[in-house]
Amino acid sequence: ELRTKFDYPNISLHFVHTNGENETTQGVELFIKCYKPDVVAMFMRERTWFDKIFDSSHTESLVFHASLPILALKNK
Repeated sequence: ELRTKFDYPNISLHFVHTNGENETTQGVELFIKCYKPDVVAMFMRERTWFDKIFDSSHTESLVFHASLPILALKNK
C-alpha cells in the first residue's frame, strides 16, 4: 500500500519480535546486519522512574552505536 501510495517501489517494512525485552538492542543489531537497511525506525515506550534508574535506554544505546540513521518515534 505504501509503495503504490507514494509511487516508490523501494519501501519495505520488517517487523521483528524478540523473546524478551532485554533482547531489543541485540535484535535490532542483528536485523541491521541481515537486512542492511538505509534507516531504522523505532517506537520508544514511556519508561517508569524505576526503569530510568536501573535500566538503560535501548533506543539511546542504539543511536550511539548504530552505523546508520535511527528514527526514534514516541509511542502514545
